Amino acid sequence: MRQQGKFTVLLSSAGRRVALLRLFCQTLKHLGFEGRLVVADSSRTAPTFHLANSSFQVPPCLDPSFPQAVLDICRREGVDLIVPTIDTELPVYAAHRDSFASEGVLVAVSSQETIDICRDKVRTHSWLGEHGFPTVEQWCGVPLPSYVPFPVIVKPRHGSASVGVCRAQDREEMEFYLRRIKDPMVEIELTGIEYTVNFYVSRKGRVVSAVPHQRMEVRAGEVSKGVTVKHGGLMETARRLGEALPQAFGAMNFQCFLGVDGVARITEINGRFGGGYPLAYHAGADFPRWLIEAALGREVDRPEYFDQWDDGCTMLRYDDAVYVKKSELEPPNDRVRQSGHV
Repeated sequence: MRQQGKFTVLLSSAGRRVALLRLFCQTLKHLGFEGRLVVADSSRTAPTFHLANSSFQVPPCLDPSFPQAVLDICRREGVDLIVPTIDTELPVYAAHRDSFASEGVLVAVSSQETIDICRDKVRTHSWLGEHGFPTVEQWCGVPLPSYVPFPVIVKPRHGSASVGVCRAQDREEMEFYLRRIKDPMVEIELTGIEYTVNFYVSRKGRVVSAVPHQRMEVRAGEVSKGVTVKHGGLMETARRLGEALPQAFGAMNFQCFLGVDGVARITEINGRFGGGYPLAYHAGADFPRWLIEAALGREVDRPEYFDQWDDGCTMLRYDDAVYVKKSELEPPNDRVRQSGHV
């Protein structure tokens, strides 16, 4: 049970999400809480593992023991809010969110149905078409037509973070990738301006805020340079998308290409904080605060927040590092306590 004036956030599989960890820490301070950040990760080499107030090494998220391991941490540390950060753990948390709720812990995850739509790119494509959202032409598990407008993108049906995504210039190259990628699919390569739209859905199903940013430069699947753009059409698409997805909740994002015809064709939906979310935060969209308030039972559902953020806010990311001693990478205990580092 949460103690008065205290609040604990657990970032799950936090990995390199140092910026997100610091944003939650900053938000807790602004709200006047004696806040703590806890990290649960399968690897002690995760940078966030050495920056949180408390860190726990847990089994990989697909291990059957993972949910219980996290639940034990929640009880031990008095966790109020769990924030999943990677795609593979979202179905696990969606399936167990009621178990966490019974312990007084809010998990920032959408319903199982929405997560299933987001995780399966073929299902994403089908759902988008059924609900009238423009998307990309796609083939999966069926013979390709005799004419394919190359170049095309070949990628895993259940992939994440651009892992396994390949560009094929011709049929021979495409077939090479199709033989080597597990459960592959093929998409037409879209042209135009690439955008990510970060949006927040309240527990009542309202899209509270939508912040598009142009992906000026991308590295390893994540935006390295971006700029916020108050594009009314993209913001309205986020509103329609978030309110159409069944029991969507929390921080989400979608990626799209805005063509010269003015049509934004959606390529994927992610049911979590995007890697470029800190740009939306610095523009004025405080998703961490809204999640914390939701955990406190003070639901944020104010339509005036929708466009209350700065147009033209630019993010220029750079590399940084965490330095640890040998002893900090060895597992003598089940946790590493590093008070004050965040």
